[in-house]
Parts: sequence; C-alpha cells; structure tokens
Amino acid sequence: MIRFLTGFSANILQIMPKPEQMFYAVKRGRVPGIYSSWSECEKQVKGFTNPAYKKFGSHEDALGFITQNGTSTSQSIDQQNFNHGLEMMKISPITTSCISSDSSQRITGVSSAISACCPCTLSTFNIASLSSTVENMKDSMKNIVGVVEKLSVELAEVRSSVSNLEKNLFVVPGSKRSFSTSAMHANNEDQAKRPKFDCKVDHFTGKKFDQSDGTHVYTDGGCFDNGRNGARAGIGVFWAKNDPDNVSERLSGRPTNNRAEIHAAVRAIQIAKRKGILNLILHTDSQFLINGITKWIRGWKRNQWKKATGSPVINQQDFEELDRELRGINVKWVRLVLNLA
Repeated sequence: MIRFLTGFSANILQIMPKPEQMFYAVKRGRVPGIYSSWSECEKQVKGFTNPAYKKFGSHEDALGFITQNGTSTSQSIDQQNFNHGLEMMKISPITTSCISSDSSQRITGVSSAISACCPCTLSTFNIASLSSTVENMKDSMKNIVGVVEKLSVELAEVRSSVSNLEKNLFVVPGSKRSFSTSAMHANNEDQAKRPKFDCKVDHFTGKKFDQSDGTHVYTDGGCFDNGRNGARAGIGVFWAKNDPDNVSERLSGRPTNNRAEIHAAVRAIQIAKRKGILNLILHTDSQFLINGITKWIRGWKRNQWKKATGSPVINQQDFEELDRELRGINVKWVRLVLNLA
C-alpha cells in the first residue's frame, strides 16, 4: 500500500504544471533593468515618480519593453530616462541589485537598459566630461596655489621690513645702529657752511621751562639706501618701555634721512598734544632738525623759503608742517649723541 501511494504521488507531481518563470521589466525606476521577482522590482519603482514597469512571461519580451522607442515616450520622459541612465552608471546599485541568481541574464538586461535609457556611453559622455572637469579643477587649483605662494612671499617681505624697522629704525640712547642717518650722511647742500651746533645752549620753540616741568620723548628717523632708487624711510618715537604710544612705522612720500628725522618729531609732537602735554623735551640725534626748526626757519621765511645761496629749501613742506604742529606746545630740543660704531 505504501509503495502504491509513493508511486502515485510521484506521478501526480510529474503531471502538475511547473510555475511559470516571470520577468519584471523596469523601464523607469531607480535602477532600470529586468528582475526575476516582484520584491526586487518593487524596490526600484515604489515611491519613484512616474515609474514604468511591467511583468512578462519571457526574458525577450521584458527586454523588448525596456528597449522599445515607441511614440508614447515624450521629451520629458527621455530626459528622465537620461537621468536614470546616469544613476545606472553608479557602481554600487548595479553590483548590489543585479549580480545574484541568474546574474548573466540580468546583467545583459542592465547593459541593454543603459543603451536604451542613456544614448551617451560612459566613454563618450561620463568619463570625458568628468576628465575635463577634473583637469579644469586642477588648473584652477594650480592658479590658486600660485597666488597663495606669491602672497606668502610678499607677506614674508613685509614682515622682514617691519622687523628691520622695529630693530634698527629707533635706537634707544646709548645703543648702536648700522645704517645711515642725517647725523652721518646728510645732503651736500645741507652740509655746506652749516653753523656749528652748540650743545651748551638750550634750544627752545615756544616758552622756556624748567627741566623738571618737561616730559621726555625720543625720536629718530632713518633711510635705507638714502639717495638711491628703492630707498625706504621710517620713523620711531619712544616714550617709555611698553608705552602704547611708542611708534615704529614706515614714512610715506620722498624717502630721505632728513625728512624722516623731521616727521619723527612731527609725530611725537602730535602725540604729546593729544596727551595734553604742555612742555615737551624732545631728544633727537639730528643736528639738521634742531638747527632748522630753532634757527634757520626764521631766515627761510623772510627769504620766501630760499637759503642764503638763493637755492630753495628742499624740506620746505616738511618744516612748514612741523612749524604748524608746534603751535600750542613748548618744546625743548636736545641733541642726542649716539655711541656709533
């Protein structure tokens, strides 16, 4: 009996029709292609805008649905297909959703879908355009790097110049410096028949005052490559250590030693007036500056800013500015003798 039932069951199974293999063609979806199960197909079309998919009984019919170019596809659909094709070019969706059981047929379907949904191929569009974009980005980066390097060099030069000015331009009394100033290398016209400076005589502008009633300030000015092309001048004003009103800055305009000395004094007097200082004791190593502002300026004014030789005063505008700043403040001018080596 058991043998009969076993044989009967086997015959029944052979007579029953086998389930038909279905193919799910996704024409518009996340990853167009041919899928062997509805669950795989559903992942590509569920939630996707305006999807196009259909179930077929044969692989050939499914492939024909994907590759057909019927009149029902408008330009907007073609544009969507183009975008779908770009999505298909991504490696991860193809490998994760297309390489499984029956992979040979499905990969063939995906390849056909790429041709149908994206007329451009990887070699003619994607790779070419990406390569062009990458090259353009490389050129842009090279230009940016070049600009940054140039700015870095210029910034280093500025920092070096500022450092040199801070170290050498202003000299605290008794220290040394290694570049020329008006006390060492003045213009030839200014050195001609210059009156001898008398250190025993006090030199004032404004009213005289006692030493104890004055506030001390030290000024200095100098010029690198004085009298040559590319000369640079700067000024320094020193009140006290770490005083916020100390000055070390580059001088604009014509760079000479004498101009730097004059404008260092101008800057000190401006600061003193802002501080409310009435009596100022200004220390400078420039004999030219002291003689000019305390002696020669009166004769220059009488002679319409001409020297005894008839030549014009080179630093007329500088002394005029200094003369204006001296209004409302008393200044004692002290010659500072440096220990130069």
